[in-house]
Amino acid sequence: MSGKIRREVSLFSGGGRSRTRSVTLILFSFLMLLFGAALFLTGKNDIPEAVTARDHGDYSLFFVRPLSRRLTSWKFVEPPILITGTETQKYKPGEETAELQPIPAGGEWQFSLVQINPKYPLYLPYFALTTSRGWHFRIGCRWDDLDHYYTFPSIALKHLRAYRH
Repeated sequence: MSGKIRREVSLFSGGGRSRTRSVTLILFSFLMLLFGAALFLTGKNDIPEAVTARDHGDYSLFFVRPLSRRLTSWKFVEPPILITGTETQKYKPGEETAELQPIPAGGEWQFSLVQINPKYPLYLPYFALTTSRGWHFRIGCRWDDLDHYYTFPSIALKHLRAYRH
């Protein structure tokens, strides 16, 4: 054997910084692929002008607040499909059918899927949880149960001042 040491090359080999960069690149690429598929497969978005005219003033990062909701609002197949979780579907006053709420009550969580187009079996994920102390985390394709549209991509970590029990 020669004096050379053979090194295996792996996507996840190397130091922690290299591994973190690789995982971040994979996640970013995956999200961009989902975003591109959503853009390509949805076609026309019939989102009310009152919704798309607003910016994302609710975002905590100052550099994304000026983004128009037109860039992140989608009309997908509704409602989302609950896969697993502790969230119970709630009835709204005056409605006969229960809908999945985008923000779970305190101590509840959900993992659901959103079908992009009824013609294709392509789904976007949504995960949300709210702690009993009012901390809420979500990531994925968020359903707006009031205006009946989706926000994708959506990620948030915030404390809810008044949260449901």
